[in-house]
Amino acid sequence: MTDDLPAAIERPSSVRVGPFVYSIRDMTEIEFHRDNLIGFCDKKDLEIAIWPDMHRQKQAEVLFHEIFHACWNAGGLDGTHDRPDEEKVVVAFGLQFLQVVRDNPDVLAWVKDSFA
Repeated sequence: MTDDLPAAIERPSSVRVGPFVYSIRDMTEIEFHRDNLIGFCDKKDLEIAIWPDMHRQKQAEVLFHEIFHACWNAGGLDGTHDRPDEEKVVVAFGLQFLQVVRDNPDVLAWVKDSFA
């Protein structure tokens, strides 16, 4: 898949979510066709997989979506009986947060600097 953005920065190979470090990798062809997904978060093996044959912006959105699933897990929300539907929450907040990240680099830089 080609896109119109220069690939100046490679996608990270891992992401820290709470106390956990999730590896980030490309989904395999078998996983893509078997599961009919473009990304997944394996909370047991601490792994995020993303289908690589998409526009880079879509890959970024999927990465944030899967990070939100990891946040759900790190926040202790897995297995709770009175929880809202995880997928609905992740979709709603993932897309909004992606826009916040894109539109507010100064805010993210300040937050990052505050925790340096």
